[in-house]
Amino acid sequence: MTRIETAPPILLDLPDELLGERVLVRPPHPGDGATVWEAVEESREQITPWLPWVAKTLGPDDCEAAARRGADEGRSAPITLSDACHRLPLSS
Repeated sequence: MTRIETAPPILLDLPDELLGERVLVRPPHPGDGATVWEAVEESREQITPWLPWVAKTLGPDDCEAAARRGADEGRSAPITLSDACHRLPLSS
């Protein structure tokens, strides 16, 4: 049997965003707070069991602060799913 060598995941170069025909997947950016807040509010009951930070998210400023902290610290942030044409968050 041949063994396939693969790089450790940390060494993989991944794109900053994934754009499909109908969806955009990327981390939140500064300025996304209000639209992320709308998506959180619309789905709060359904997403709270899987996303513990939702319980502490009390307004658009909380979402905006999280997006800016992630960008400032250069770290991975949760992803957002957006309509690729309009760049609006997807909702149910």
